[in-house]
Amino acid sequence: MIDCSLNSPGRCLKIIDTLRLRALACSHSTNMAEGGYLLHKDSLGRDFKDRLASKLSERSYAGENVATNNAPDSARVAIEGWRQSPKHLRNILNEKFTETGVGIATSVDGMVFFTQIFLGK
Repeated sequence: MIDCSLNSPGRCLKIIDTLRLRALACSHSTNMAEGGYLLHKDSLGRDFKDRLASKLSERSYAGENVATNNAPDSARVAIEGWRQSPKHLRNILNEKFTETGVGIATSVDGMVFFTQIFLGK
């Protein structure tokens, strides 16, 4: 995937959507939806780095964005929220990241939970 929409003209980030990161992101979104919380920690108290280290054998440079809302266009709302947040936008624009994966889960009360994981070397 190549995303030029957030970068200056002529500069595009090249980032690959991978199944392994999608699975990790989906797992965290599901955990948040089932627990009804929005955090970088899971229900066992493991932070993002601990969750990632338990699933990936290699040490990597990594980042994570999480969001939740129940808007009809929830994906657009989540992305716009990340774009308005300096820390989340820094992850999106970070040229060190070469892989990404997005996971989405919906809670029983209709809240949609998003996790995007970024990975680089």
